[in-house]
This record gives sequence, C-alpha cells and structure tokens, in this order.
Amino acid sequence: MDNLLRLHHDSSEPLDDPLSYRRLVGRLIYLTSTRLDITCATQQLSQFMVAFTHSHYLDALRVVRYLKGYPSKGLFFSRNSLSQLLSFSDADWATCVDTRHSVSGYYFFIGSSLVTKKLKSNLLFPILLLKMNIEL
Repeated sequence: MDNLLRLHHDSSEPLDDPLSYRRLVGRLIYLTSTRLDITCATQQLSQFMVAFTHSHYLDALRVVRYLKGYPSKGLFFSRNSLSQLLSFSDADWATCVDTRHSVSGYYFFIGSSLVTKKLKSNLLFPILLLKMNIEL
C-alpha cells in the first residue's frame, strides 16, 4: 500500500463474500508478528472489518502481492551488526477521516531489525480538546 494513501469508508460496492476479507486481514495480522514491514498497512485494513468494500479487498491483495515479491524480509539479526536498542514513537492527531481518532504508537529496534511495535487508536485527545473549548 502507498504510504500516502489513507483508507476511508467509500461508496464502492460491498463484497459478496464478507468472510473472505475478514479471513485475509486476519491472516495478515498473524503475519505481522514476523513481518513487521506490513504492520501499518494491516492496521489500516483492519479498521474496515465491518464496513469493507471491494476497494479495501484489492488493497489487502496488494499487501499479499508485496509479501510474495519479498519473501526473504522479516526479522534478521546479523552477527556483525551493532546490538544497539533504538526506539521511536509518534502520534497522529485526528487524522482518520471517518472517526477523527488520533493514532499513537512506538517501535523498538535491535540493530536494524524491528522487534516490537504498538499502534493504538485514541479518542481521548479530541475529547480533551472539546472539554477545553467548553471550559474556555
């Protein structure tokens, strides 16, 4: 999936077989434990487990094609690489066009290999902004 692409609820036709999309995204979620390079795309696809369309299914198939094209990617620890622990965190405030939720997350690397990550959708920040506006 394109990094600049933001998935949203659209008006394209729903799938005839809803189980196929859910099964495919579920398998992609399972694969993120060893293929952390598909985490962001899978997280976006999993937001549409209830209201998905044919275009969402095509995006999920694009991730599968990526996996087939790069089968050797995954966790790799080189004997020669530095065993340095790096961490990164980020927050994206109210960027989801459908829910206006914020997304925050962190990533931990050992050397050049991503070993853990967490992404979380939050509603707290928009509620705090609303509360601040009411009190002002």
